[in-house]
Amino acid sequence: MTALSVQVTGAAELQAAFDKFTPSKNPRFVSNSLKRITLEVQTNAASFQIRRGGGLAPAPTVLTSRTGTLRRAISTDFGGLPFKATVGNTLKYAALHESGGRVNVPRKFVKGHFRTKAFGKTFPRFRVKGFFVNPHKATFPKRPWLQPAVDAIVPRRAQAIVIEEWEGAAA
Repeated sequence: MTALSVQVTGAAELQAAFDKFTPSKNPRFVSNSLKRITLEVQTNAASFQIRRGGGLAPAPTVLTSRTGTLRRAISTDFGGLPFKATVGNTLKYAALHESGGRVNVPRKFVKGHFRTKAFGKTFPRFRVKGFFVNPHKATFPKRPWLQPAVDAIVPRRAQAIVIEEWEGAAA
C-alpha cells in the first residue's frame, strides 16, 4: 500500500483571511452589511411601497399617502449592531395599515378655519367652523408596506451586499 500525503501551504494565511469574515473577530463586516440592507429596505418602503395619493380615494390594497407623514416617519435603529438592525415607524397608525384592523374612534370636535371674505376682500381674521363626529368604529383593510419592502430587498440584494462588503474587507 502506498501512503498518500498532502501538504497545505499557506494555511496560516488562509486562516487569517477567514478570520476577517468571522462576525466575532470582524464585526464591522457584518455591521456594514446590515446597515446597507436596512437602509435599502427603508428606501424601498418610503419610495415604492407607500404611493403618493394626492386627493384621490384610498386604494383597497396599496397604501397611499397624501401628506407624506408616514413616509417621513420610517426610521432605522442600529443600536443592536453588529447583529441586529431595525426598520420601523413610530406612528400609531403605521401598524394598523400594515396588518389591518378595526379601531374605536371617540367623539371629537373637528374644526375648520375659513378666511372671512366680504366685497371681494379677504380679511386677516379667521372664522372657526366645526362639527362633532360621533363615536364609531373604523375598519382599515390590510395594506402592508414594510413587509413587501423586506421581501423585495432581502432575497434579491442581501447576498450581493454581503459579497461587496466581503470583498471590501478582504482588500
